[in-house]
Amino acid sequence: MQLVEAGKLELDSDIKTYLPEMPIDAHLGTITVAPLLSHTPGFDDRFLAFYGPPMEGEGEALAEQLASRGAYQVRPPGEIVSYSNFGFTLLGEIIARVSGQSYADYLREHILDPLQMTSSDVRVKTTPDPPGTEWLAALRAREAKAHRWSQGWYEVTDFPLSRSTVQAEGTMSATAADMANYMQMHLNRGRWNDEAILQEGTWAKMSELLFTHDEALAGNAHGFWTDEYAGYRVLQHGGSINDFKSMLALIPELGLGVFVSGNTDSSSELSDLPRLLVEQWSRATAVQRSAQRSVERFVRSPAQSPAHDPLRSSFRNPSQAPLHPTKEASMEDGESLVNASAFPVPSFHPPEPVADFPSRADLYTGHYLSSRRN
Repeated sequence: MQLVEAGKLELDSDIKTYLPEMPIDAHLGTITVAPLLSHTPGFDDRFLAFYGPPMEGEGEALAEQLASRGAYQVRPPGEIVSYSNFGFTLLGEIIARVSGQSYADYLREHILDPLQMTSSDVRVKTTPDPPGTEWLAALRAREAKAHRWSQGWYEVTDFPLSRSTVQAEGTMSATAADMANYMQMHLNRGRWNDEAILQEGTWAKMSELLFTHDEALAGNAHGFWTDEYAGYRVLQHGGSINDFKSMLALIPELGLGVFVSGNTDSSSELSDLPRLLVEQWSRATAVQRSAQRSVERFVRSPAQSPAHDPLRSSFRNPSQAPLHPTKEASMEDGESLVNASAFPVPSFHPPEPVADFPSRADLYTGHYLSSRRN
């Protein structure tokens, strides 16, 4: 979207405009950039082995991989959502062509460094290491290990390496602290630390619904999936590979972002945490709003009170008397003084982070990767 903002890329342009030599099958309809973002290009997505040890031809260009393995269009674009890792691989290649930088270098210069996401990169688990990236070894030394429950105990499992040519389809490794910076940028409508990562208009466009099968259903907003938690619109995306699971959810209306990641085969349950947090908050605030309305009905203004003494008086709301015969509200000099103890409004306090959160947040707890394996 930064490249769209700069006028270097158009979402409605044929992708062959940017990748003219790519042997991309489009016999069922021209594929533009937008369907790649919404996972609706119509591809059969089984053309590449994304993960595994280095193999013969590892250094070959994406076009050569396509020519040797094929990538076929099996339905017209823009009709059906089918999660497409290949589509995002093409987006990464388009970004590289348009910007004149590698996908990883573009992310580093235009997103990760401006957001001070110093512990995040798409090359932590790729192979081979690009020249001049010796610092990646320091990040690898901090990685968490994946674990799987086996015979009454969690055993460490191997994490697959990713092909260097498919970084855009989901090879980002990050810490919770870095992801907090990324979420703050979105919640600030494209700004972070007074710097515009995206212009507000571009951010608004990015958060708009791009595709849905029906207006009553969730859909895709330029890469994010849309959803609804307790009546609030949500932009979210999850990731899963082997025994690492992650979920990022943004609720702009509440100014709330939640990122959670785990490194066990049971951590997929964590993906429900953002929704549960919002639903719990919504229930608590609903109780508070209901109680406040009760207070407002209970305490009438001086002009509404037939027995009001301008200096001081007390009264009961007759309609509440059978239920709350002792609850009173005082009026003094025309001002309402409410005895808070008479109205047991449940208090809601956001949970405080654990004491060692700062140190834990700077450790890798997982990898934000896609769930498709080929």
